[in-house]
Amino acid sequence: MTFYSPGFIFGFLPIFVVLYALLGSKLRSPILFFGSIVFYWFASGGAIMSMAVILSTLLFNYAAGLFIGIAEGRMKKVLFSFCTVIDAAALLSPKVMAIISDSFSASLPDSLVIAAPIGFSFYIFKNMSYLRQVYDGKIESEQSFFAIGAYLLNFAQVLSGPIQTYADFKKSRAECKVSLASINGGLYEFIIGLALKILLADRIIRVWTAGLYGINSIGVDSISTPLAWLGFFAFPLYLYFEFYGYSLMSRGIGMMLGYETPDNFLYPYISRSVSEFWRRWHMTLGEWFKENIYFPLGGSRCSVPRTLFNLTVVWLCTGVWHALCFDGNGVNFMLWAAFLLFFILLEKLEVLKFITENKILSHIYLPIVILFSWMIFNTNLPTLGDLGAYVSRLFAVGELPEYVNANDWIVHVKDVGIFMAAGVIFLTPWPRNIYEKLKANKFISILLMLVLFWISVYFIFCEGANPMVY
Repeated sequence: MTFYSPGFIFGFLPIFVVLYALLGSKLRSPILFFGSIVFYWFASGGAIMSMAVILSTLLFNYAAGLFIGIAEGRMKKVLFSFCTVIDAAALLSPKVMAIISDSFSASLPDSLVIAAPIGFSFYIFKNMSYLRQVYDGKIESEQSFFAIGAYLLNFAQVLSGPIQTYADFKKSRAECKVSLASINGGLYEFIIGLALKILLADRIIRVWTAGLYGINSIGVDSISTPLAWLGFFAFPLYLYFEFYGYSLMSRGIGMMLGYETPDNFLYPYISRSVSEFWRRWHMTLGEWFKENIYFPLGGSRCSVPRTLFNLTVVWLCTGVWHALCFDGNGVNFMLWAAFLLFFILLEKLEVLKFITENKILSHIYLPIVILFSWMIFNTNLPTLGDLGAYVSRLFAVGELPEYVNANDWIVHVKDVGIFMAAGVIFLTPWPRNIYEKLKANKFISILLMLVLFWISVYFIFCEGANPMVY
C-alpha cells in the first residue's frame, strides 16, 4: 500500500482520519501508532520479518532515549555513541537481509521471507535524530512508548520522509487542532501532490519505461542522439515531481491530522549554485546531515581546510547512504556524490563566484551541473559502461549503428512532450502563486481539485503507478 494506491486513497486514509478526529486528543498518539503499524503491515506486504526489524529497533531506541536522558557525564557520551553506532550499523541490514533472502527465500513461506523494510533508512535517521536531540539536551527523553512510536512510525513520513525532528513533531502535536478546515486544506495539498506524481512524474518517465528501457536490452548505443537528450531532460523532471509530489502528499496528511510537516522542497531548480540547490532539495535530509554530521565535525566555524574536510565527509556519507540503502550501482552513487562535491568545494573556495553571482551565468551553470549529476545518479544506467555509452550517444561520439532509427525520438516527444513542457513551468513558483490566488474562490478551487483528483484516479486504475524511486 502506498499513498497513490486505491486501497489507501479510498480505504485506509478516510477511515483513519475520521477515527483520529473523533476519538479525542488523549488517544491520538496510540491511534497514530497502531494506525502506522497497520499501514506498514500492508505496505510491506505482510512481511513478518520486516515488521520484527522495525519494532525491535523502535524498542531499542525508546529504551536508549530513556537511558541517555538520565545518564550524566562520560556515561552519557558512551551510551549515545554506542547507540548511534548500533543504529548506523542497522543501515547495513537491508543489504544483508537481501543476501539472506536470496539464499533461503525458496524454502520459506512468503510471510517469513527476509525482506528489507521499506523506508528503513529514513526511519533509522529519525531514530538517530531523536537520540541526538536527547543527548544535546534539546528535548527530554520521551517517557510514553506510544508517543515516541507515533513519531518514529508515523505512516505519513515513514516511506520517504520528510525527516521531521522529534522536537518539531512534539511541538506541532501539542498545538494540534483537527478541524474541517485543516482536513480540507490537507486534502488539497494531498491532491496536488498526487497529481504531480501521477499526471507529471509518471507521464514523463515513459521516455524511459516505454522507450529507453526497452532499447537498453539491446544496448544504450541503439538510441539516437535526440532520444538520448530527451531522456537526459526527462529523468530529472521525473525525479523531482515524484519526490516533491510524495512530500506534498505527506504534508497534506499531516495537515489532515492537525500538525505541520516541514517543507521538503523549495523550487531547487531556480537556484544559482549547487550549494543552494542542495539547501532547497530534500531540505529535511540536508538538515539531518548538518545536525548529525556536519555541525558535530565543526561545520564552517573553523579553518578553510577543516571546512572543506567536513563537507567531504558529509558528501562521502551521502554517497555511502545511497549505495547502502537504494537499488542501483553503489559505484554510480559514489561517483554522483563526488561529482557534486567537486563543485560545492569550488563554490566554497569562491572559485566560481563570478558565475554564481551573475544572474545569467548562474542559471546556465546550475542546470548543466545538476542535470549531468542526475545522469550519473540514474539507476537505469546501472554500470559505468552504460553511463559511458549514454554520454557518447549524447554527444554523438562514434558512428551511428545502421539498426538505430534516427527518428525514434519523435514518437516519444508526441507522447510526453507536453508533460515535460508543463513540468518546466512547474519547476518555478508561478503555478503555486496562481493557485494561492484561485483559492480565494471556493467554487473554482473545489472544481480544480475535483478535476485533478479524478483524472489522477483514472490513470491509477487504468495504468497503475510507477513505484517510488526512494
